[in-house]
Amino acid sequence: MSTDVDKTPLDGKENQIFESIIKTPRYWGPMFRDASFPRIVSGLKNVIQMAKAQFKGRFAGWYPSGNQIGIADLRPHHLGASASWRTNYTSTGFQNYLGDANVTVDEDVFLYFWEWQNQEPAPRSSEIKVIAGTQKLPPIDLRPLRTDKRRRLGLAEPLILTPKTVWEADVRIDVAGNDSLQPIGFVVGQAHRIILDAYYG
Repeated sequence: MSTDVDKTPLDGKENQIFESIIKTPRYWGPMFRDASFPRIVSGLKNVIQMAKAQFKGRFAGWYPSGNQIGIADLRPHHLGASASWRTNYTSTGFQNYLGDANVTVDEDVFLYFWEWQNQEPAPRSSEIKVIAGTQKLPPIDLRPLRTDKRRRLGLAEPLILTPKTVWEADVRIDVAGNDSLQPIGFVVGQAHRIILDAYYG
């Protein structure tokens, strides 16, 4: 998960594309007014610069082609799930998040997220523990998601998963049943992968 990797700065045109992304209400909603928004934006730019250095392409935003770098919504399969974030947990206590013991990030993408959401009417999860690569992150108390009207819980620091990082996550389930805990963020990577994600999920 180390962010101590090479970066290639965005040029003028790429910065224009980036600015258009961070000004799109559909993707940010109330985050525009959140004190953490500048930090989230800074982290996203860092990820894009890492992807430029790694994949040797220009940043083209939502619609990359050829050897360009693009961006798309983070989807369940990026973290080992199938078509949905909703998971049926049949036991209580700590369980593998999304049912997978560990997941290796694909070699052609970076993953970036800044908050957790849970749209389940009655969330079953109360805590999550994450190991990203060699870094063991502090446990996250998910219980505020049960009372927050927006069902959103921001991370202390946005999380960056570099290509081939092994991600391990265990979630504490208090009552067996369905839970819809999901990270909110983006995948940044090569055009062929972004196009596949954007149109086929």
